[in-house]
Amino acid sequence: MENGSASLSIEQVVAEGLCVGCGACAATPCSPFVMASTPIGSYTPIRVDKASEESEHFARSACPFSGEGENEDVLARAQFGDLTHDTSIGYWRQIRAAHSTEGNFRANGTSGGMTSWFLSELFRRDLIDSVIHVHAGGDVGEPLFAYDLSDTAESSISWVKSRYHVVEMSEAISLLRQQPGRFAFVGVPCFVKALRLLVNTDEELKHNLVATIALVCGHLKSARYAEYAGWQMGISPGQLSTFDFRTKIEGRPANLYAMTASGTDLHRQPVTITKGAEDIRWSDWGLGLFKLQACDYCDDVVGETADISMGDAWIPPYSADWRGTNLVITRSELAEAIMTDGERSGAVHAAVLTPDDAAATQSAGLRHRRRGLALRLAARERDGLFVPRKRVAPDPSGLETPEGNRYLARERIAKLSHTYYEAARQQGDLDMFFRLMRNSVREYYGSPRSSAIAWMIQTIEKLLPNRALTLISKVHTERNDRKRRAKANR
Repeated sequence: MENGSASLSIEQVVAEGLCVGCGACAATPCSPFVMASTPIGSYTPIRVDKASEESEHFARSACPFSGEGENEDVLARAQFGDLTHDTSIGYWRQIRAAHSTEGNFRANGTSGGMTSWFLSELFRRDLIDSVIHVHAGGDVGEPLFAYDLSDTAESSISWVKSRYHVVEMSEAISLLRQQPGRFAFVGVPCFVKALRLLVNTDEELKHNLVATIALVCGHLKSARYAEYAGWQMGISPGQLSTFDFRTKIEGRPANLYAMTASGTDLHRQPVTITKGAEDIRWSDWGLGLFKLQACDYCDDVVGETADISMGDAWIPPYSADWRGTNLVITRSELAEAIMTDGERSGAVHAAVLTPDDAAATQSAGLRHRRRGLALRLAARERDGLFVPRKRVAPDPSGLETPEGNRYLARERIAKLSHTYYEAARQQGDLDMFFRLMRNSVREYYGSPRSSAIAWMIQTIEKLLPNRALTLISKVHTERNDRKRRAKANR
């Protein structure tokens, strides 16, 4: 069910906090927009030229959040309408838990190495001339990550790992137009949707698009998230050169990953530091620090418009394997043929999953973008704000409940984190950020009256090291989640 009415101009999308900075509007033919970085570490479109009515329409139509283009259901139905449909994961041909058994794909990848293996197969079969995907920078002062083109299998598989970091695609699309050819595209769900909308305005791109690969997404972080984590490791803002959001450590379950930062320390010495995510204060993904506001108004977790979706198979027994296992959802005939051939040749080890299994691997994200989205839409409606059209309807019934308060607290935390971090960054004082955010984080984890555990968190917060505080907070969160689930099942 959809709600809302009119579509928005690009400027209105930005003003309403619904721009994810993908750059699709700036990549349309004769676009009047270019993408620019913002003070909070995101991207935004800037108008630099007058535009015809047609060019304005193209820009609005390519935006995944303007409401001008078709939604995920319509786009996916046009591509995969003959397949079985599931409300959580969209259309699907086959669902697997899989990992690559060839070379170093699995060892070097974030999860089971399936994304890089799949791209290498597209090159090996001479199906593509290039792939548009995110690569890492490497020099202090440059963006840590950016979209670019790879024109060989070797270069494509050197750009591996998850990037919880903003990027924009307009420059890569421009490069593709300068050297046209068959291509694949890798991105988070809203970027794949944006590309589907974009190619509808460009017949040559549409003809040359061979495959889209969606990376299952919890939400996008601003560029400040990596900097924030690096700062806690001893690398000051502006001194970070590389960041690995998902470092594998033998013996640790796949879903208890570590992070690795490289740069220069306070003494201007080069350093590389690895810490478990539990050692990075407030890195709990559900807390939502540095989340882009648009992510709270997305209802696609797995990438329903993509030919193939890749994520983490974080359910038993796969979550216990530190080497990583992918959730793989195929939709196109080509994607399924490549996966089937990989299994037959022994290049891929896979087990069949059900739609319920797939949903279980992303249960938290689905709750946030179904039930949580319904509450956030209702809050906007209550407050007299623009309510975007989504596949979820506003539900005001839960607004004044503990559940509703928790979902809305997440949104407030994301907004405040951008503002407070920039203030702390200007002062060179990370503790200032912790002090400014403390009350909002307490609200999310629970008020002092909600439980003895929440009270303990607040009382001893200043005394505990980050690791202990994070673990206590996690216990409290999981305890409350169990209570809510038990209540819902009565």
